[in-house]
Amino acid sequence: MSSEKPIEFTRENIDLYLKEVAREYRKQGGRKTPAELILVGGASVLINYGFRNMTTDIDALIQAAGVMKGQSTVLETGMVFQMDG
Repeated sequence: MSSEKPIEFTRENIDLYLKEVAREYRKQGGRKTPAELILVGGASVLINYGFRNMTTDIDALIQAAGVMKGQSTVLETGMVFQMDG
């Protein structure tokens, strides 16, 4: 069991993280490379409804070029925000 506090994604900060994923994706794949990120689970509830204050992960379905599917975009984003895991 890890003693580290999990990252808390809130209504106030989730856009910051998603914008960084988009920025990193554009950097790796180019501006014209299409991508669709569909949020599900707690992140979707957090953004679309008012009865949840936070979630500890962002679950998503991704339709994108191989740049995104290789997870390097997400890993780079995690490193920008010094996330572990």
